[in-house]
Amino acid sequence: FNIRLPDGEQVRVHERPHLHEFLARVSEKYETHIFTAAMEVYAKPVLKMLDPHGKIFTHCWYRESCERDDSVGAYVKNLAHAWGGDQLKRTVLV
Repeated sequence: FNIRLPDGEQVRVHERPHLHEFLARVSEKYETHIFTAAMEVYAKPVLKMLDPHGKIFTHCWYRESCERDDSVGAYVKNLAHAWGGDQLKRTVLV
């Protein structure tokens, strides 16, 4: 599918096969969170297309919640920032 960003740029998004079925089944049993290093301005419209009624994703974190690691030149997701305490013990990353 295509999305148009606020600055007018059009972006083509490619979905993996069976993505919608996977998200539907997982979200029936588990809280489903998104933690992406993408900027919110890009990721939010993509997630809106994947979850138009807001029933799949419990919460979303974007690049603004990541930490810049200059030693590797990338944004790093600090899961302790999103889930504190014992929650990490019960977290599965896909």
